[in-house]
Amino acid sequence: SLMFFLQALLACQAAPAGRYSHVGGVVAGTLWTIGGATAGGATAEVWSLDLDSLDWTRHADAPEPLHRSSATWYGGAFVIFGGDGPSDHAWRYDVDENRWSPTLLTVSPSCPRR
Repeated sequence: SLMFFLQALLACQAAPAGRYSHVGGVVAGTLWTIGGATAGGATAEVWSLDLDSLDWTRHADAPEPLHRSSATWYGGAFVIFGGDGPSDHAWRYDVDENRWSPTLLTVSPSCPRR
């Protein structure tokens, strides 16, 4: 069956470990998975799956583990913010350059409501 073929194909290559609470999305025919938690805890791993060839590729790790974060695609990059843990950082991941950089977004105490 097709499902058996896909499972056999994916079993023969490097692929990310099972995870949960990760972020990502589909951009230009590629599925991205960033961070999350594995059996070993929170991870900084970044992987992509080419949806045509079904080939996985490992990319530059995030600067810190990202677990239960939020992400969006903006300006040609993923922008990732927050999550579990002490991080108050926001990161930008440029998929074309395979490069992480801090964003100008910072966390500050909530402004009082008027």
